[in-house]
Amino acid sequence: MGRENSKAKTGLTSVTFRKKTCEEVIAIAKANNLDGIEWGGDIHVPCGDLENAKRVGELTRAAGLQVFSYGSYYWAGKQGFDTVCRTAEALGCKVVRIWSAHKSSVDCTEEDYEQTAQKLRMVSDIAKEYDITVCMEFHNNTINDTGASSVKLLEMVDRENIRTYWQPLYEYDDNVRDIAALGEYVVNLHVYNWSYGKEGKPTIRKMLTDDASSWQTYIDMMKRHNCAHNYIIEFCKEDSDENFAADAEFLNNCIDFN
Repeated sequence: MGRENSKAKTGLTSVTFRKKTCEEVIAIAKANNLDGIEWGGDIHVPCGDLENAKRVGELTRAAGLQVFSYGSYYWAGKQGFDTVCRTAEALGCKVVRIWSAHKSSVDCTEEDYEQTAQKLRMVSDIAKEYDITVCMEFHNNTINDTGASSVKLLEMVDRENIRTYWQPLYEYDDNVRDIAALGEYVVNLHVYNWSYGKEGKPTIRKMLTDDASSWQTYIDMMKRHNCAHNYIIEFCKEDSDENFAADAEFLNNCIDFN
């Protein structure tokens, strides 16, 4: 199982199946030939519950899967990041996903960038004690919402252990632009396919195969950058196990043959 000789791996984030138990999430990942799991801090691995984090990490590895990352709901600059790192340590992973500033980059001033960069440097110092890489969620309505804003912020922070995720926030051309800009700053990707409605907001979940050529392009670009470690499925059409399986099969095929 897995791709031991390949940098690119596939997995799921546990928020995809918030209503399922940890054991059920693990079973789904294993049944669909995925390599690992990103465990979320909202339901399955609450921050600070170190005993549970250790148990979930052990269950994951016992199933032959990796713990890709800890998907925290920590915002840069808030108190308690040391507890986030201790939870990730108990879980047995070296990547923690966090959130940046609450403001879209369109509305950010130079002062906003500098204040966020300073908060991320503080996060970096704490994470370094645990040998952890911190990745910002690439998400709209945050400062880390375009390739350009992400690169600007990362260059200001200038720390090796501060990096970013990527996910398709916009239409195809904008997504390609962002991947091209981010380059080797990307550690993990969140994989999903949503259509875009009013004001460019994603509204309707679709199958990955509905936009197969787009995802094949994204993966090919990431491969050229040599930066995409883990492709992590996040959400699926109708929250269906069957639709998830189809998405996983498509993603595995893209990784194996790209």
